Amino acid sequence: MSRDKNYQRLLNSKRWRQLRAWKLERNPICELCEAEGKVSAAVDVHHIDPIEGSMSLQEMEARCFNPNNLPDYASYLAHECPQCKAGVKLD
Repeated sequence: MSRDKNYQRLLNSKRWRQLRAWKLERNPICELCEAEGKVSAAVDVHHIDPIEGSMSLQEMEARCFNPNNLPDYASYLAHECPQCKAGVKLD
């Protein structure tokens, strides 16, 4: 996790926790596993465009709270995840 205080503040915010919960409720299946024809519960939400790469707090907030910047993963490295390895194939 980044040591940047703004980054930490954003990820500890009520707004982030609510968006994260909404994303996991809306998409309960790991998107990486699903693309491979497997079914695993999504337990983590990460950003496609990393927040830390932002040049300003405003840009950081825009990336953090953009629902289109949030894939669902069974783990940070889904292919290393036991859930993903044991995932059930889709028909």
